[in-house]
Amino acid sequence: ASGQAGPGGEHCFGQYVGCPIVDQRVDLFFAESVADPLQQIATYCVDPTKPLITDAATVAPDVRKYATTLAVAKPSIRAWPPGDITLVNLPTYFAVQAQGSGQATVGGAGYSLRLAVAPQSYVWHWGDGATLTTTDPGDGPPTGTVRHTYPKAGTDAVTVTVAYGATYSVITPYGTFGPETVPGGAVRTLPADLGLQVRQAIAGLTS
Repeated sequence: ASGQAGPGGEHCFGQYVGCPIVDQRVDLFFAESVADPLQQIATYCVDPTKPLITDAATVAPDVRKYATTLAVAKPSIRAWPPGDITLVNLPTYFAVQAQGSGQATVGGAGYSLRLAVAPQSYVWHWGDGATLTTTDPGDGPPTGTVRHTYPKAGTDAVTVTVAYGATYSVITPYGTFGPETVPGGAVRTLPADLGLQVRQAIAGLTS
């Protein structure tokens, strides 16, 4: 339903355009599934010389609604040294294992929305009052960048909150537009936790 505006603000189907005379009007439709009817959710005025969707924020509320429904697996934490036991004054390395949603498509009748959700950032709480925010999921020694040194013995509850961002593409009979980043920050957050024993090593002499 797009066409060049005429002198009276009309295009070839006799519909009111409401766009500058040099622009085209594009109506965007979505459906929950192929069996459901299409519903118009937005109208755009587009410069024909530029990409079809010129402002990602315009469709953000509709895209976020779908992105927040995508299922993602619960993340988990690994630590080095292995066995969930570490020593005082020894750097302990951490990594969070968090997977995205893969791709999901909603819509029908030739028009659909392709979405993908993936980990975006991580907020760590080491259990002793210290925290770390990073975009790196971490790795084992010696190259891992997510690490913490405990100053005293005890049992510490390590937690990480994973923030997931989303991207989307609009698929039409006239081409696929995107992927674009869903604006507005994370579409979902999920926690993971690990009970870590911090022990004091004492050196001794033997004969």
